[in-house]
Amino acid sequence: MHQYAPRLLAICRRYTGGDSHHAQDALQETFVNIFKYLHTYKSTGSFEGWTKRIAVNCCLTFQRKMRPIHFAEESEMERITETVVPDVYSSLGKEALLDLIRELPESYYLVFNLYVIEGYDHAEIGDMLDISASTSRSTLSRARAKLIDTMQRRTEQYNYTATAWAKPIKG
Repeated sequence: MHQYAPRLLAICRRYTGGDSHHAQDALQETFVNIFKYLHTYKSTGSFEGWTKRIAVNCCLTFQRKMRPIHFAEESEMERITETVVPDVYSSLGKEALLDLIRELPESYYLVFNLYVIEGYDHAEIGDMLDISASTSRSTLSRARAKLIDTMQRRTEQYNYTATAWAKPIKG
């Protein structure tokens, strides 16, 4: 199990907001569940994938205990139009992009992480979070739009700041 601990701890950190104490608690619960349900592993997929799924589920359960997560139903959401991804995406480093993702509201973060990072489909996410697949799709769309908006605002802010510093001082 030592070989899986670092990867599982990384997953736990993602879902507990980087809080190392909560991540360690979630990891401990993950290992308890791995050993508890080891007899149910069918060897049809990778063992590592099976353990990752247990880690994600433990973290989601942990999150629900800590604080409830609100998801707006699809009917509550305004229509999301297709958004053009700015070129700045390609120049962002991994850590900068992860920092932006961490700033998302919790429901957006969870769905984005489960879909984009973990690779779950919307039906699976719906089952895991007790929401409909369409709510998962809408939440992902809103998360992407918010990320793009945040990136555009920061790019504009950076360009303004860089331009302001480059102007000569009159006096």
